[in-house]
Amino acid sequence: MPEIPFTVKWEIPENRLLPLKDSVNGNLASNFVSNIHGFQYYLRIYPNEKRTNADGRITSIYLNLDLGKLKKVEAKYTFTVKSANYSRFHRWIYETSEGRGGEFCSTKDFFDPQKKFIVDGKMTVKCDGIFEVETEDTTSVVSEQQKWDGGALGDKLWGNNDSKDITIVADGKEIKVNSFLYQVALQGPV
Repeated sequence: MPEIPFTVKWEIPENRLLPLKDSVNGNLASNFVSNIHGFQYYLRIYPNEKRTNADGRITSIYLNLDLGKLKKVEAKYTFTVKSANYSRFHRWIYETSEGRGGEFCSTKDFFDPQKKFIVDGKMTVKCDGIFEVETEDTTSVVSEQQKWDGGALGDKLWGNNDSKDITIVADGKEIKVNSFLYQVALQGPV
């Protein structure tokens, strides 16, 4: 099964979280992300979720997948809240469109300023990992690239140039890139 790395960074304003502090099972969802044809994903947070087998309330976060054309996705991912020094790894197999994840902490701890889940008026959660996809025709799902209609410069930036003349090595993995795109990325926003 092809492996597809992904990262989602979601900043949630505190004023959107506070009304859910006492709302049992109230939740917020991030925008959909899609870099694979027919496959979308997003994050969902429940700041005050009811536990099914214990007293008290918890804050939970989930990675939701809309499988679209895919038959099965194995997701290995980590939720991180850097300000709270929190990180939790998950591994789930999705065979239907649904959300998987779990408990972050108690609702009390989540809203406690000392725990630093919410800092400077927002909570920032990052989810990064790898999707392993299974479908009838994996090559058409994974290899389909978005089209760019931005002229010659856009074509160069978007990557229609197949020249990958630089190799970047990170965490023991090699990534081949175009030197022009690498130089543009190093310069940052214009």
